[in-house]
Amino acid sequence: MTKNELRGIIKRQKELEDKSLWSDKSNDIFEFIEVLDCFNNASSILLYWSLKDEVITNLITEKWADTKKIYLPVVTGSVLNIVRFQGIDKMKPEPIFGILEPVSDEVVGMDEIDLVIVPGVAFDRFCQRLGRGKGYYDRLLAESGAVKIGVAYDFQIVDRVPTETFDVPLDMVVTESEFILR
Repeated sequence: MTKNELRGIIKRQKELEDKSLWSDKSNDIFEFIEVLDCFNNASSILLYWSLKDEVITNLITEKWADTKKIYLPVVTGSVLNIVRFQGIDKMKPEPIFGILEPVSDEVVGMDEIDLVIVPGVAFDRFCQRLGRGKGYYDRLLAESGAVKIGVAYDFQIVDRVPTETFDVPLDMVVTESEFILR
Protein backbone atom coordinates (compact mmCIF):
# COMPACT_ATOMS: atom_id res chain seq x y z
CA MET A 1 0.00 0.00 0.00
CA THR A 2 1.26 3.48 -0.80
CA LYS A 3 1.26 6.43 1.55
CA ASN A 4 -1.48 8.15 -0.46
CA GLU A 5 -3.65 5.02 -0.42
CA LEU A 6 -3.32 4.82 3.36
CA ARG A 7 -4.15 8.52 3.68
CA GLY A 8 -7.34 7.86 1.68
CA ILE A 9 -8.33 4.91 3.87
CA ILE A 10 -7.87 6.93 7.07
CA LYS A 11 -9.71 9.91 5.58
CA ARG A 12 -12.70 7.68 4.81
CA GLN A 13 -12.54 6.20 8.32
CA LYS A 14 -12.52 9.69 9.85
CA GLU A 15 -15.71 10.49 7.94
CA LEU A 16 -17.39 7.46 9.56
CA GLU A 17 -16.25 8.27 13.11
CA ASP A 18 -18.49 9.90 15.70
CA LYS A 19 -16.70 13.22 16.09
CA SER A 20 -18.79 14.09 19.15
CA LEU A 21 -16.59 11.61 21.05
CA TRP A 22 -13.29 13.12 19.91
CA SER A 23 -13.11 15.65 22.74
CA ASP A 24 -13.43 12.93 25.39
CA LYS A 25 -10.99 10.68 23.53
CA SER A 26 -8.50 13.54 23.25
CA ASN A 27 -8.83 14.21 26.97
CA ASP A 28 -8.14 10.52 27.66
CA ILE A 29 -5.02 10.65 25.49
CA PHE A 30 -3.63 13.65 27.33
CA GLU A 31 -4.52 12.24 30.76
CA PHE A 32 -2.24 9.31 29.84
CA ILE A 33 0.51 11.66 28.68
CA GLU A 34 0.30 13.94 31.72
CA VAL A 35 1.36 11.12 34.06
CA LEU A 36 4.47 10.23 32.04
CA ASP A 37 7.86 11.16 33.48
CA CYS A 38 8.91 12.61 30.13
CA PHE A 39 5.96 15.02 30.32
CA ASN A 40 6.41 15.94 33.97
CA ASN A 41 10.16 16.46 33.57
CA ALA A 42 9.81 18.56 30.40
CA SER A 43 10.04 22.30 30.82
CA SER A 44 9.57 23.03 27.10
CA ILE A 45 7.03 21.17 24.99
CA LEU A 46 6.30 21.44 21.30
CA LEU A 47 2.59 20.83 20.69
CA TYR A 48 0.45 21.65 17.66
CA TRP A 49 -2.80 23.57 17.35
CA SER A 50 -5.19 20.91 16.11
CA LEU A 51 -7.14 20.90 12.91
CA LYS A 52 -10.72 19.61 12.99
CA ASP A 53 -9.63 16.09 11.95
CA GLU A 54 -6.78 15.69 14.49
CA VAL A 55 -6.49 14.75 18.14
CA ILE A 56 -7.61 17.92 19.92
CA THR A 57 -4.70 19.75 21.55
CA ASN A 58 -6.13 23.21 22.12
CA LEU A 59 -7.20 22.64 25.75
CA ILE A 60 -3.94 20.97 26.77
CA THR A 61 -1.98 23.78 25.12
CA GLU A 62 -3.84 26.41 27.11
CA LYS A 63 -3.84 24.33 30.31
CA TRP A 64 -0.05 24.05 30.52
CA ALA A 65 0.98 27.40 29.02
CA ASP A 66 1.34 29.04 32.45
CA THR A 67 3.40 26.20 33.95
CA LYS A 68 5.60 25.04 31.06
CA LYS A 69 7.03 26.68 27.99
CA ILE A 70 4.62 25.61 25.28
CA TYR A 71 5.65 26.05 21.67
CA LEU A 72 3.72 25.58 18.45
CA PRO A 73 4.98 25.15 14.89
CA VAL A 74 4.72 28.02 12.46
CA VAL A 75 4.92 27.24 8.74
CA THR A 76 7.60 29.35 7.04
CA GLY A 77 8.14 28.22 3.48
CA SER A 78 9.09 24.53 3.64
CA VAL A 79 10.07 24.53 7.32
CA LEU A 80 8.36 24.71 10.67
CA ASN A 81 9.65 27.37 13.04
CA ILE A 82 9.11 26.78 16.75
CA VAL A 83 7.32 29.74 18.35
CA ARG A 84 6.21 30.29 21.95
CA PHE A 85 2.49 30.06 22.60
CA GLN A 86 1.36 33.11 24.58
CA GLY A 87 -2.40 32.72 24.48
CA ILE A 88 -5.08 32.26 21.89
CA ASP A 89 -5.51 36.02 21.63
CA LYS A 90 -1.96 36.17 20.19
CA MET A 91 -2.60 33.76 17.31
CA LYS A 92 -3.55 34.23 13.68
CA PRO A 93 -4.41 31.84 10.83
CA GLU A 94 -1.54 31.07 8.48
CA PRO A 95 -2.34 31.71 4.82
CA ILE A 96 -1.92 28.24 3.26
CA PHE A 97 -3.74 25.78 5.55
CA GLY A 98 -5.56 28.27 7.82
CA ILE A 99 -3.96 26.75 10.93
CA LEU A 100 -3.89 29.09 13.90
CA GLU A 101 -0.29 30.01 14.69
CA PRO A 102 1.22 32.07 17.49
CA VAL A 103 2.39 35.58 16.77
CA SER A 104 5.53 35.92 18.87
CA ASP A 105 9.15 36.91 18.57
CA GLU A 106 10.21 33.98 20.76
CA VAL A 107 11.49 31.44 18.23
CA VAL A 108 13.66 28.56 19.45
CA GLY A 109 15.61 25.70 17.93
CA MET A 110 14.71 22.06 18.43
CA ASP A 111 17.67 21.72 20.81
CA GLU A 112 15.63 23.73 23.35
CA ILE A 113 12.61 21.39 23.23
CA ASP A 114 12.33 18.54 25.76
CA LEU A 115 9.19 16.84 24.45
CA VAL A 116 7.38 16.87 21.10
CA ILE A 117 3.72 15.91 20.71
CA VAL A 118 3.23 15.00 17.06
CA PRO A 119 0.08 14.74 14.95
CA GLY A 120 -0.28 12.24 12.16
CA VAL A 121 -2.68 10.64 9.73
CA ALA A 122 -1.74 7.09 10.78
CA PHE A 123 0.76 5.32 13.03
CA ASP A 124 1.92 1.73 13.37
CA ARG A 125 3.15 -0.44 16.23
CA PHE A 126 6.76 0.36 15.32
CA CYS A 127 6.02 4.04 16.07
CA GLN A 128 6.28 4.99 12.45
CA ARG A 129 4.15 7.96 11.45
CA LEU A 130 2.33 8.89 8.27
CA GLY A 131 1.86 12.64 7.95
CA ARG A 132 0.01 14.72 5.41
CA GLY A 133 2.81 14.44 2.87
CA LYS A 134 4.65 17.74 3.06
CA GLY A 135 7.54 16.43 5.20
CA TYR A 136 7.40 19.33 7.68
CA TYR A 137 7.59 17.14 10.79
CA ASP A 138 10.15 14.71 9.39
CA ARG A 139 12.57 17.58 8.70
CA LEU A 140 11.90 19.03 12.14
CA LEU A 141 12.13 15.75 14.05
CA ALA A 142 15.36 14.78 12.31
CA GLU A 143 17.03 17.68 14.17
CA SER A 144 15.65 16.72 17.56
CA GLY A 145 16.89 14.68 20.49
CA ALA A 146 13.63 15.35 22.36
CA VAL A 147 11.20 12.61 23.32
CA LYS A 148 8.73 12.26 20.45
CA ILE A 149 5.15 11.18 21.15
CA GLY A 150 2.56 10.66 18.44
CA VAL A 151 -1.08 11.11 19.38
CA ALA A 152 -3.89 9.32 17.57
CA TYR A 153 -7.32 7.84 17.91
CA ASP A 154 -7.43 4.02 17.98
CA PHE A 155 -8.67 3.80 14.38
CA GLN A 156 -5.49 5.57 13.19
CA ILE A 157 -3.30 2.65 14.28
CA VAL A 158 -2.51 0.37 11.33
CA ASP A 159 -0.42 -2.76 10.84
CA ARG A 160 2.29 -1.01 8.88
CA VAL A 161 2.93 2.56 7.75
CA PRO A 162 4.85 2.71 4.46
CA THR A 163 8.20 4.39 5.19
CA GLU A 164 11.11 5.96 3.40
CA THR A 165 14.64 6.67 4.60
CA PHE A 166 13.80 10.22 5.69
CA ASP A 167 10.82 9.19 7.87
CA VAL A 168 11.62 9.66 11.57
CA PRO A 169 10.21 7.07 14.00
CA LEU A 170 8.71 8.29 17.26
CA ASP A 171 9.48 7.07 20.76
CA MET A 172 5.87 6.37 21.58
CA VAL A 173 2.32 6.64 20.28
CA VAL A 174 -0.60 7.27 22.64
CA THR A 175 -4.25 6.61 21.81
CA GLU A 176 -7.34 6.81 24.00
CA SER A 177 -6.83 3.18 25.00
CA GLU A 178 -3.12 2.32 24.76
CA PHE A 179 0.55 3.25 24.77
CA ILE A 180 2.70 1.93 21.95
CA LEU A 181 6.43 2.00 22.70
CA ARG A 182 9.27 1.66 20.20
